[in-house]
Amino acid sequence: SCTYTPTGGSATTIKGIFNNEYYSLPGGEVDVESSQPVFYTKATNLSSVAHGDTMVIDSVTYQIINKAF
Repeated sequence: SCTYTPTGGSATTIKGIFNNEYYSLPGGEVDVESSQPVFYTKATNLSSVAHGDTMVIDSVTYQIINKAF
């Protein structure tokens, strides 16, 4: 579950699957370690999701920068 908060709106709890895989960013001589957090849920749970909205998962706040339906 996550706590989803639309910009200027009220927080709601949404169920889904959170995946935060390791991701390697190619650098000049050395790659940079990163992660690529993704939250999967029903489209109806986040029908009005927008860039800048936030999700709190395991006490970490994530800002939404992309959505794919």
